[in-house]
Amino acid sequence: MSSREMKLDTGMVRIAFQPSGCRIATVSGTTVLACAQKAGLGLNADCGGMGSCGRCRIQVQPNAPVSPPSEPEFELMGAGELSAGLRLACQTRVFGSTSVYLPADSVSTTQRLQVEGQGTVIDPDPPTTLCELSVPGVTSELPRPDWERLAEEVKESGFAEPGPPRLPILQSLNDLLRIDDGRVTVGLRNDGISWVLARNRPVLGLAVDVGTTKIAGYLVELRSGKTLASAAKMNSQIALGEDVMTRIACTIEREDGLAILHECVLETINDLAVDLCKEASKAGDITGTPEPGCIVECVMVGNTVMHHFLLNLPVAQLGMAPFVPVVSRDLDFKADRIGLHLNENANVHLPPNVAGFVGSDHVSVLLASGVSTSSETVLVLDVGTNTEISLITRNGITTCSAASGPAFEGAHIQCGMRAAEGAIERIRIRGRSIECTTVGGCAPTGICGSGILDAVAQFRLHNVIDRHGGLNADSPFVTRGVYGPEILLVPAARTGHGRDIVVGRRDIGKVQLAKGAIRSGIHILLDAARVSPDEIEKILIGGAFGMYLDIDSAMSIGMLPRLPANRFRQIGNAAGAGAVRLLLSRSLRKDAASLAGRIRHLELAGTPGFRSTFINALRLET
Repeated sequence: MSSREMKLDTGMVRIAFQPSGCRIATVSGTTVLACAQKAGLGLNADCGGMGSCGRCRIQVQPNAPVSPPSEPEFELMGAGELSAGLRLACQTRVFGSTSVYLPADSVSTTQRLQVEGQGTVIDPDPPTTLCELSVPGVTSELPRPDWERLAEEVKESGFAEPGPPRLPILQSLNDLLRIDDGRVTVGLRNDGISWVLARNRPVLGLAVDVGTTKIAGYLVELRSGKTLASAAKMNSQIALGEDVMTRIACTIEREDGLAILHECVLETINDLAVDLCKEASKAGDITGTPEPGCIVECVMVGNTVMHHFLLNLPVAQLGMAPFVPVVSRDLDFKADRIGLHLNENANVHLPPNVAGFVGSDHVSVLLASGVSTSSETVLVLDVGTNTEISLITRNGITTCSAASGPAFEGAHIQCGMRAAEGAIERIRIRGRSIECTTVGGCAPTGICGSGILDAVAQFRLHNVIDRHGGLNADSPFVTRGVYGPEILLVPAARTGHGRDIVVGRRDIGKVQLAKGAIRSGIHILLDAARVSPDEIEKILIGGAFGMYLDIDSAMSIGMLPRLPANRFRQIGNAAGAGAVRLLLSRSLRKDAASLAGRIRHLELAGTPGFRSTFINALRLET
């Protein structure tokens, strides 16, 4: 018997993924989704492998050694697609060696990720004092230890006391003092020497906005305060679930769930740090070679759940009322304590969370937008899978978190996708035709968040649907689909994958739920402050989706109050912009701690009248 046959006899099977040609050995009975994740293939799994999103379609060979179709597959796909060999990767288990085809629209593509925020000039006031020193070499007459020579130079330069030596610094000090003839840059904090770099290396900081869907990073030169590079990556936790509740459930259902989610977010941040250094190096606008080992300061912001995943803290208690975190205050620690691949002595700062799901990212938004001390009545929304909303009045700041869900990320929509090339992002009905605009201008392959919002607004405006989301059977745009009435956006002949792109009643319902959550949050905040919508002087909208949504569409379905256009401002990734400011300013870190303590948090589900408010907010206004 060959070694290969012996492996199969002991429960191992091999899967070949096409068209990539990637092959992997796995235990018999493993799902195709788990195999694809192990192989590093970005298969869509917005529902975390629960069989509810239908986005992990695969093609299996006739009579392939796989499990029979499951109930979710029959519900989502129907007998026709199943008989053609189409399956869901999360529901299909392999029991023998086989080949699996991954359609292009089932594989994650590069998403358009908003990283720019409201630009603000800030004079560097770093929490760490940078000290340029020339440490004398060793002489035969006075062979003093490296640490003593360094400490003496720190004292003589008039800076703070060097403090006791830290082992990680000692382990690299011998080489550092000999790379550039003793010329070094020393980082000093209240407790002494924090880190040491050779003078010929750049001194870098990293600001990170840890989002549920994407993670945005900003590489900053700490001496000048200049941002050298910015980029974003999809949060690799998405493979285990699109929203925070699915990921929390993963930690409860899987013994290793928390550890995997912790590793996923760290892996994404570490990869992002490498990418940012490469981008900065290409730009060439810096002395020395930027690399992660030069990153000596880091600030990370995120919602409370992402904060806990980052620190490997339990999250089960965040999935149920009263949503109590392990910690809310600001934290400082060294990068190597959690596995960040930066300079091992890098200082990491996490600003304070507020309460519930409202985390330091929203504190960062309020700081960056400059409205936290405003005398005007201002509404601030950071739109995402969890939408944080703040109302600022002369009486203070009140905040809530609206579970808007992943519909605006294109998830849980029948033909939904993220804002990648081919995603329909704008829709207009003109006469008897539906005109679609796609990201990248290429053939459509699905519809993203801004597109589905536009679609619902246009359908309501042209009486294709009623105020409750029901389809008007008399409309020429409504056709009979496999699963009931639907609206055909793009016929198969004009799409990039040869299948119709449609919107069904269930899709409209998902938008209603997202819209209802956001509008009910706004309503309850206004009601608590006894402020009418007309009294709102400014509405600031942040977040990646918030940057691209059509304000008129959002107002027309009642997601946002109907106000003059000049009261709205889309501020991009304000959370990331705020993180950069926190990276550079010790005084702003104090302001963030003070601000978080001043915010009044409202838990929507526990607010009297929330249920009726939410139900009323589901209606699609015109």
